[in-house]
Amino acid sequence: MKNVIISGAAGFIGNAVTRQLIEQGVSVVAVVKPDTVKSKDAFRLNGLNIPVIECDLKETERLPELIPEHNYDAFYQFAWDGLNREALLDYKTQVDNITWILKSIEAASELNCRKYIGAGSYTQMELFYQRGRFFTDDRHKFYRVAQMACETMGRAVAKEKGIQFIWIDFQHVEQLQCIIRIRIKRKMNSDKIGMQPSVLAALLPLGNFVVNGFCHTFKMLICADKAGQKNM
Repeated sequence: MKNVIISGAAGFIGNAVTRQLIEQGVSVVAVVKPDTVKSKDAFRLNGLNIPVIECDLKETERLPELIPEHNYDAFYQFAWDGLNREALLDYKTQVDNITWILKSIEAASELNCRKYIGAGSYTQMELFYQRGRFFTDDRHKFYRVAQMACETMGRAVAKEKGIQFIWIDFQHVEQLQCIIRIRIKRKMNSDKIGMQPSVLAALLPLGNFVVNGFCHTFKMLICADKAGQKNM
């Protein structure tokens, strides 16, 4: 990749990806919330010699008019509204996120992005289990459904727009370590089940933000997946 847009570049994950891509020589346009420079997240923009576009998630459709160049390899979407405890329990806010994410895919299309990379979470995977579909009292009860809707509907909208769609389900570090060990073991046993190369390519910039040398294990997964692809 040569040039990308990252929405949510002042957030924890978005900022880690931004810095890693810059280190790899990728040209990055950062999209952040209005007044981020005055917020508690302002420090994450320190030292970034890149264009920073202020745009509220609610106005994502304005991005094509705010970003002058219209030719990008990828659009990373890490922005999400309503992640504090009170907002997580507000179903209206979580439902609104679905609309905003879908509009960001349309904006990515107008910006001639060839790839759209969105961020889900481990909790949406609970909906794949019978028991998980009856979780109605925990703090993720609306959030997980909204994220699943973003992935499902987003994939459909991206297909209509002719954009490659990648949705990454982020795990807690402990859970991710377990999953990686399992997938490495499967790959070593020539198991074809695992992450697609396109997903791994999207995840590659995240390796360095995981703590305590965990990125080494992450790179092992990538190597194992490549080995598995050769054996297919």
